Parts: sequence; C-alpha cells; structure tokens
Amino acid sequence: MEFVEQLAQMTNVVNSDMLMVLAAYGIVQTLAQDMEIKTADKQRSFTHWMPMQVLLMFSAAFAATSNRRQALLATVMYYGLKYVYGQSNLNLF
Repeated sequence: MEFVEQLAQMTNVVNSDMLMVLAAYGIVQTLAQDMEIKTADKQRSFTHWMPMQVLLMFSAAFAATSNRRQALLATVMYYGLKYVYGQSNLNLF
C-alpha cells in the first residue's frame, strides 16, 4: 500500500509541475502577443485547438489557485459564460 501512495504522490507532483509549465507557457505566449511578436501558424492552430485551449486555461487557473477543484470550476465558469451566457454575442471569427 505504501508504494501505491508514493506513486500517487509522485504523479501528483509531476502533474502539478506540468500544469505550472503550461501556465508559464500561456503567460509567455500572451506577453509575446502583447509585444506584437508573430505566432507561427502551426503554433496558433495548436494553441487554439479546443482541448489545448482548455488545458492552458485550466493550467493558468491552477497556477493562480494551487487547487485543481478551484481551477476546474474557474475553467468551467469561463467556458459557461462564453458559450452559454454570452452565446448571443459570441464572435467566432
């Protein structure tokens, strides 16, 4: 049982580190856009791909809260407000 607990703890640390790296990437990407540094087409396509977009948003929320549950709630709230509440004003292009 101790091995399983250690493995779970190591996985948790690795996942937290991965989330923090993704959050840092999101910050760097945003700064680059603010500095008007051009983004490569494939890079833009990848970061705008919905699963990656959700993961980056979740990672940013995790970096702010250090809590997966709160990060998930913030991410769901963002997309809920965007696609459900703001549906009539959604700019797709």
